[in-house]
Amino acid sequence: MILLCKCEWLRYRQSSPAKRMWKAFVCFNATHSFGLILFGLVYGYLAVMHREVLFNSPFLLAIGLAMLGGLLIISKVYFFSNPFRSVLVATVCYILSVVVRLGIGL
Repeated sequence: MILLCKCEWLRYRQSSPAKRMWKAFVCFNATHSFGLILFGLVYGYLAVMHREVLFNSPFLLAIGLAMLGGLLIISKVYFFSNPFRSVLVATVCYILSVVVRLGIGL
């Protein structure tokens, strides 16, 4: 039992705070990237394969706009200018596609 505790202590001691911080940073970015990729894949699939389902559902349209709006705010506050510009372009394209598809006049 003492040997097991000593091994755990050594393993903890060998992982420096910088190494643990780096692992947390990588994990945070990976999980958030998966969320963005999933959002893009689901809405891209719906827009291409099931247009009527997407554009006839106010709920899906509102959720998509809310997601992009939230990403726009987060990227403006916390990210560099390139991610903000990318999310801004995605948001504008999303809004334009809804306007064109639903025939709403600007």
